[in-house]
Order: sequence, then C-alpha cells, then structure tokens
Amino acid sequence: MRCGCLSDPLDVNLYYTDENSSTHCVRGTSQLECFHAHVRRIFSGYHCNVQSSVMTFAIFIHRWNHDRAIERGLLDAEFTYVYDGWIVEELQEVGKKLGLRLYDSYKNVQDYKHTGEYFSRP
Repeated sequence: MRCGCLSDPLDVNLYYTDENSSTHCVRGTSQLECFHAHVRRIFSGYHCNVQSSVMTFAIFIHRWNHDRAIERGLLDAEFTYVYDGWIVEELQEVGKKLGLRLYDSYKNVQDYKHTGEYFSRP
C-alpha cells in the first residue's frame, strides 16, 4: 500500500470465483460492467459486417434499456417481452378511436406535449 493512495487492504481478499470460474469482487459489479459483458457476447467474433453490427448493437441497446426500465418500475411488468413499443402505441391509438384506453400505464409519445425547445450543437 502506498501512502496517499486508496487500495485494497492487504489482509482481506475481496475477490472470489463462482461455479463458472468467473472472478468477482465482493464490492459487486456495476451495471456498466454487466452491459459490456453482454456486448462482448454478442460480438464474439473478430470479423463482423459493419451494417449488421450497427443494427445488432441498436437492437441490443433498445432491449437493454427496455429491461432496465421494467426493473426500475418505469414500465409495467406486463410489457416485459414487448420490445416493439410502436405496436403498443398503434393499439392505443386504435383503442382511443373506439373510446378505450388499452394500457393505462403505458405512456405514448403522443401523450407528451411539445415544449417548443430545440437542442443543437453551437
């Protein structure tokens, strides 16, 4: 341990190996590390087509964010495997024409009012 530096205590082992021989720290793994572990799994090869890689990554990020929204209660659990929000919004619009609101907890993009603000680079 160097003076003025924060490091692990010498007499405490903060790391352990699980049944899959993966090393973990008792402090836990951040969501970002988990995210990158999944990214490494979907891009396991060295030779990838750029266009299909971009599309695969976009789908992965959408599903990742969708699942995190459900975990945090920002989206009801009934939408756990509904990754195409546009279909839900179309159903909401059809229901609205019939005087129905199919999913009360689902917020459509049209439910929000435009503030008139625009953002751009200077």
